[in-house]
Amino acid sequence: MITHLLERFVKYLIRLLCPTLMLSISTLYGDVEETAISTEQITKNADDQGGPFTFLLSYDVVGEADFTQRELDDQTLKFQQAETSINSVVYYNKQHEEGVAVGVGYTHNLIDWDENPFFDQTNFNAANVILTGFSKRLVDWDWKAQIYYALDADHTDFDDYSTWDLLLWGRYTYSCLTGIHLGFYAQTGMEADRVVPIFGFDWQFKKEWKLNAVFPVKMSLVYSYDDNWSALLAVRFFSARCRVGKHEALSRAIVEYRNTGLELALRYEWEPRIAADVHVGYSVGGKLKISNRSHNHSSHFDFDGSPYIGAMMNLNF
Repeated sequence: MITHLLERFVKYLIRLLCPTLMLSISTLYGDVEETAISTEQITKNADDQGGPFTFLLSYDVVGEADFTQRELDDQTLKFQQAETSINSVVYYNKQHEEGVAVGVGYTHNLIDWDENPFFDQTNFNAANVILTGFSKRLVDWDWKAQIYYALDADHTDFDDYSTWDLLLWGRYTYSCLTGIHLGFYAQTGMEADRVVPIFGFDWQFKKEWKLNAVFPVKMSLVYSYDDNWSALLAVRFFSARCRVGKHEALSRAIVEYRNTGLELALRYEWEPRIAADVHVGYSVGGKLKISNRSHNHSSHFDFDGSPYIGAMMNLNF
């Protein structure tokens, strides 16, 4: 009874905070800003307060979720996602606060459905190459662009086992307290192409309080206790797009996982050296989509909400 009421409450809050959520959930796999180089961060590094390297580590565990279909009664789905990357600034223009960074990374997804009739594989690993550009050359604008390439670590077939994620994100300083955000986020590869617009605003409406309403990449209400500690009420997207091996029952099938949650997070920042957080939340439920090699003849499975927990660390050196 309590779990049912909690799930209804979380769904209500997300619908209240995110009217465009259902348009964006099919695309994003997480908070994009965590993988995008911060212009402010690089500026401080250039002033010898930090360093040219950024190391990111994140890990999330979503609890067992029940499928909603009657024929899948008593069957559950588990999901875990881990990511690590290291980025280095290879060019920086201090006058215009613009530059280029390159990075490499590794991603692990666990999609575990014990009674899965399509394939037995549960672990999916990918090696990533990241190219990021940023600039404040245009007056009052802060632009970021990113190309994120992923290749299945267990296969070398570039055509079937690689994906591209593209990001263009601009922030216009409307006032000293408000910024306007515009851009787009796109995915391609594995026969699944999507483009979603980025739009919204951030508003520092009190000294301690900030609202980020940037759909669908950054949605949070932040309370800053002091210069180092803050608490967040935030929306998080979970998403994975993977391909199984050729020897599975459904050879080279494409599996897509999508889920969304509302969380409370505690964050520590020691600028520009480190930013870290721990977060707990409850997902509202999502979809598991399994398609053949050509992304056709898809099977869709809905699942209920479940609690989740995770952590993130971003280190500059």
